[in-house]
Amino acid sequence: MTSSKRRMEKSLLTTISNKVISPLARRGLDPFILTYSAFGASILTACLYALAVRSKILVVLGGVTLLVAGFLDAIDGELARTTGKVSEKGSFLDSVFDKLGESAVAIGIALSGIASSIVVLVFIVCSLLVSYVRAKAEQLGIEIAGVGLVERAERIIILAVASFIYPFWGKSLEYGLLLIAALSVITIVQRVIYAYNRLK
Repeated sequence: MTSSKRRMEKSLLTTISNKVISPLARRGLDPFILTYSAFGASILTACLYALAVRSKILVVLGGVTLLVAGFLDAIDGELARTTGKVSEKGSFLDSVFDKLGESAVAIGIALSGIASSIVVLVFIVCSLLVSYVRAKAEQLGIEIAGVGLVERAERIIILAVASFIYPFWGKSLEYGLLLIAALSVITIVQRVIYAYNRLK
């Protein structure tokens, strides 16, 4: 499953590189701009969710900006590699802004009341634990990217789809968050087992 998932990701990145990243690289765009833009889109998403009590369409717009944030986050690292601007600072800031953005989105949902605070709490804890297990494993020299059912991209897609359904079913976001949490727990277990079996 891991190898096939990585092949799919590589194929997708190649397509994106040819269509989007190469033109951006030729224009000399700094990868940091994409990182900051992704974070800004996440904050906008959080605000749209927080104001969702005023109109259901704001939840749909939140789903759109969430996808934009995810797309920008997916290509900033690839742009850095294409332009030869890979750096530890960039990697560090990218990870920090990812978590800040994800947390902001969760807070926005909780503030709006479109999903219960308990569900939001479970969602964010599980999501952060997925990232923590990866970070800890890689700190110990174990490459764990692509291991498990859901990573950030899958979480974003599920949440965006739930947002698009929300005007027709008011419980879609809550169930979407629960689905992400459940899949995240499975991912955590998969990663722990994968890493443990490779530790001395």
